[in-house]
Amino acid sequence: MSEQGYGRALATINHRADLGTFHPDALPWPEHLDPSEIRFYARLCNYPPDGSEAARAYLAKELAQLADIERHVSICLGIIGGQAAGSTRLAGLPMMNAMLHFAAEEYQHSYMFYRYVALLLGVPLDLSDRTLEARLALFLGPESPETKLVALLASAYPGETVITIFEHRLHMLDPDRRHFLTQMIAAHGLDEARHIQFDHHVFNHLLPALADREMLDAQRICKALGRHNHALSEAYERETRSILPVEFIQDNFAAQVQRRFTLRLLEETLSGRPFRFADQALTEDERAALDQFAGVGAIHAGGGRPC
Repeated sequence: MSEQGYGRALATINHRADLGTFHPDALPWPEHLDPSEIRFYARLCNYPPDGSEAARAYLAKELAQLADIERHVSICLGIIGGQAAGSTRLAGLPMMNAMLHFAAEEYQHSYMFYRYVALLLGVPLDLSDRTLEARLALFLGPESPETKLVALLASAYPGETVITIFEHRLHMLDPDRRHFLTQMIAAHGLDEARHIQFDHHVFNHLLPALADREMLDAQRICKALGRHNHALSEAYERETRSILPVEFIQDNFAAQVQRRFTLRLLEETLSGRPFRFADQALTEDERAALDQFAGVGAIHAGGGRPC
């Protein structure tokens, strides 16, 4: 793709992004969770009606961790954007617009999920400061900004894909969006669809241009960040159990599907070139599982075609 075509493709992804977005304060935030909202959580997880508290704890843990990771992605995109001026592959207004739009929206998502977690648990839950410095250090080294951008987006891609699967499931269970959880995740999906397009663009056009040394660096940074994120998951699980002491993984259908697709996508992450997008990597069994859980045959719009 020519340099002009590359810029046009980026500009197309973010064309009038102001129309396809939202602000968390515009959502109809409840002061307290309605009992019907809490019972809905059990349906999401395929628990019996008395499993609502377990489902509530599961959501709190996952969304608190997601809020933490989204804020980290925001900061890192700002760092990479600041390093990109001297790059022949990242310089220019279309790429700056794409990265900073992405960063700004991730900050809003982070605030939104932390706020919702406080509703779920009755107290805030934010463990970011324990490992934030170490996670940021991965993006302050001498590697090229292109390397860091590929590593960052590749590390976030499995989580972005899994939350999109949950967006589909919520739409299947609550097509009229009567529940606040469905409204919030649908709003989140407005930005997330654009972020996935940007991910695909970077994986399709920037990643193949990395030198072998840069590709090795991207794989190393991505794996190191994955280890941090795994430790983060364990910390949020422990803390959630201390606040709401209930078992929320065992017999939880949503947690099982989440784990299956997360592990599957992590196997694919930067495993080689070309990078296979999520829908391209699914087996027939996984497509059947996706249909059973979320009522769709593909995760991302268009089945994840290159853009």
